[in-house]
Amino acid sequence: MSTRRPWLAAAGFVYVAAWVVGLVIDPQAPNLMTPATELAAFYQAHASQHLAQVFLIHGVAALALVSLAAALGGALREDADTTALATLSFGAAVVAAGLSLTQAALGSSLVSPALLAGNAATIPVIRTLINTLDAFKLLALALLIAATVPLALGGHRLPRWLGWAGGLLVLSLVAGGLSFIISPALAPALYLALPLLLLWAGTVSVALLRGATPTASPARQALTR
Repeated sequence: MSTRRPWLAAAGFVYVAAWVVGLVIDPQAPNLMTPATELAAFYQAHASQHLAQVFLIHGVAALALVSLAAALGGALREDADTTALATLSFGAAVVAAGLSLTQAALGSSLVSPALLAGNAATIPVIRTLINTLDAFKLLALALLIAATVPLALGGHRLPRWLGWAGGLLVLSLVAGGLSFIISPALAPALYLALPLLLLWAGTVSVALLRGATPTASPARQALTR
């Protein structure tokens, strides 16, 4: 599988790096049950760390995801029978990125001097809204991955094993998303979803950059021997 824009194909590595660095600098924010005044004090004390994490996880990662989906979609559109799935995956990536950038804007507002000075009571509201957006972002990501599962299992452009891993990732993303809006008991699914998502993004970039070959017909195999 080739791409005319290798810098787009490498976006999966940027996505992985943004998440890894963002997790490393995680300031470990208190839970929503913490009094608003204590939350305000926390964000005031960790403003730089928080902004850096928001920039990486909700900003850089969002743009990298759209870039990767664009590179993948461009390669998949070379085959007429995968065009619809390519369009679906790119559309889902755009939705997920849009929600993520909205989260970035909301997350940045948590360290606003005006908010910390006299509107600390709005901090739990903003964090609840960010979590709600996370639910729908995870569902959009699940749709993105689901669109690529039949491509991988069918030998179209992606390694077959990524189809099985993608199926497991879809289930964990859906469960993780529902944990924010239905039942916190589903939250453990997030511990499986994130590493699988990073594995998926990195593998797609590798497949694009290596020029992975789809399963060929016997006639094509004979011509390429």
